[in-house]
Amino acid sequence: MATDRMVWARDLAEECVRLAADLAGAGDIWAVSGVLGEVARLERLAKRQKRQDALVRLSVLARKAEIKLARFPAWQQALQGGLSEADTRAKLIDPVLHRLGWGEDRIRREVVGADYALLTVDGRRVLAVLEAKREGSATDEGLAQAWEYAGDVGADWAFSTNGRGFAGRRRGMRVRMEGPLTEFPGPGVLEPQIPLLRE
Repeated sequence: MATDRMVWARDLAEECVRLAADLAGAGDIWAVSGVLGEVARLERLAKRQKRQDALVRLSVLARKAEIKLARFPAWQQALQGGLSEADTRAKLIDPVLHRLGWGEDRIRREVVGADYALLTVDGRRVLAVLEAKREGSATDEGLAQAWEYAGDVGADWAFSTNGRGFAGRRRGMRVRMEGPLTEFPGPGVLEPQIPLLRE
């Protein structure tokens, strides 16, 4: 069973590398970062399975992906350590939040130390706190910090992001939410519509 899983992981990693090169050629930087995140996840799987042959193969694939991406200027900085936290916020996080429906009227920055406070539609309450970390950091690196800030402002949700992926929790729930930043919950998810009562 473990052997089948590692064969599947190797095949998927090879496909990821091909896809990463195609996406980079098209300039789709966010999609490439998600693909490379998947390759890294598969490398971690190989380590847990203690399959040295699979680990070596996956590591080679990850390096091949980096070599291919190095030809594209947008990735040269990322491969040399990633964007700074300020650049990650400006170039990666802000555009995604806006595309997902978080307009500037629903975003406050640097609230009680939190990088982002995401507000209700009327702007009176903080729905979520989002803590940003530099590109290349673990997606959940700022989650404990965000959780603390969420408690300070009475928010139900706490999230952390590195500009490529995110991790989050909701008050009262033990299950964590994780995924690529492009799948971050929009306003309709964090603030579901409540039907009005009729008299």
